[in-house]
Amino acid sequence: MPNDLRLPRAARLTGLRAFDRVFASRSARSGRHFRIHYTVTEAGVATPRLGMTVSKRVARRAVERNRVRRQIRESFRLHRPELARLDFVVRALPSAAGADNPELRRSLNELWSHFRP
Repeated sequence: MPNDLRLPRAARLTGLRAFDRVFASRSARSGRHFRIHYTVTEAGVATPRLGMTVSKRVARRAVERNRVRRQIRESFRLHRPELARLDFVVRALPSAAGADNPELRRSLNELWSHFRP
């Protein structure tokens, strides 16, 4: 895959401390298949960042959890240039496993529209 199509490392939220900081803000928006937790990025971070959780409660099979993760990652990559500078943690809800890819994208697109400056 060409590097310009990948999600850069600077746009990823990593580490337990970063996830805890987002969850501690208690700011969230919910859709049909996802809940997006968010907070202002740390000083010195110039881009929105993504973290995601897709638990076994959402889908027992790893292949299904990975499919949901791929949809989240791709949706974020496409919307990232127009998003406000925030840290996001996208949490998949159990209904996400039964939804097809276009339905997951629609749900995410609707949620991302709330985070444009």
